[in-house]
Amino acid sequence: MLNLLKANAARKLAAYPGTLPINLAQLKSVRRIREFDDLITARIHGYADAIDYYRQCSAMPMLNRIAKPTLIIHAKDDPFMIIR
Repeated sequence: MLNLLKANAARKLAAYPGTLPINLAQLKSVRRIREFDDLITARIHGYADAIDYYRQCSAMPMLNRIAKPTLIIHAKDDPFMIIR
């Protein structure tokens, strides 16, 4: 997934220089999704950092307000979910 994010960001940097808050050399050094989110995702959307972005975009605080029985389905290999 990180490789796909980096490839898309590299294409954007090539087509529209200066539109992302980092340069190509910085992008190439990114090794984790959280680092990508710290350097790019959070910054371009106005969040302080990746943690702030994750906290404000998470549905987790609202799950306890679901009033009807609910089945949440996700892929077995979803990197953001755990199987319970």
